[in-house]
Amino acid sequence: MKKKLQQSVIIITQLLLLFTASNSPADNRIDLPNDVYYHRFASAVQSPEAIWTNPAGLGMERKLNLQYMMTFRAGDFTDDWGIVLTGDGIGMAYRKIENFLGAGYSEFIYGAGTAIGQYLYLGGSYRYIKDGFDYYHKRHFWNIGILYRSSSQISLAALFSNLNQGKKDDLRSDAEELYSASYQTKNGKLTLSIEMTLSSGQNLTFAKYNYGMDFLIKPNWIIYANINNDQFYQIGLKYSLSDYFVGAQGRADGGNHHLGTTVYTGYIKTLGQK
Repeated sequence: MKKKLQQSVIIITQLLLLFTASNSPADNRIDLPNDVYYHRFASAVQSPEAIWTNPAGLGMERKLNLQYMMTFRAGDFTDDWGIVLTGDGIGMAYRKIENFLGAGYSEFIYGAGTAIGQYLYLGGSYRYIKDGFDYYHKRHFWNIGILYRSSSQISLAALFSNLNQGKKDDLRSDAEELYSASYQTKNGKLTLSIEMTLSSGQNLTFAKYNYGMDFLIKPNWIIYANINNDQFYQIGLKYSLSDYFVGAQGRADGGNHHLGTTVYTGYIKTLGQK
């Protein structure tokens, strides 16, 4: 059974690579804003963050998650905010940014994930940018994610984004690929992760790498940190109770300039419970 699941992951990945392959240089990317949403590794994510990080993670748990987020920047809370609702393998999210490239920005994400074996999860999502600057306005993205967890300690993931490759400046935009791996210690306190991102058809020498960890510093308290090869980094802290959680995660560049902090709170309920 384990061998068949491994073969399934390889076959699905190869098919997606063929689908997104391109002979054109990776010079027509559509970079999405980082505000409101915060980073999570695709191989370590679960609901509700899975809705934007890796929709395959939506199929891992039978829980209802409701989360509200807002951005803190330059000493004040901004008008940038978002909301996420996930449960039983499906989810939706919305975010609004007051100013991105000189214009208001708002988007919806709809996603679903399911188990297709004991260790393998498959998911898909659709992102619709309702309002945005120039070519962002009325933009559509189709995405597919894979998550493979062969044990409680090791997990692998792949995310293929912008599969429809909508046009930008009269040319097809680049599809995007993300590959991620995570290792969790036996006591479950520390998770180490790495990911690689690049455009389809782009040379591996131009890939970007991200390294990070989740650390359970004490019961109910988790600290998160990541840094990429451009020296951009994020640091966050999350506190969880049985049904509620609160947290904050900040972003900064290599010069330690604060780029914004997302403050969030949420509610969790195991489905089927009264």
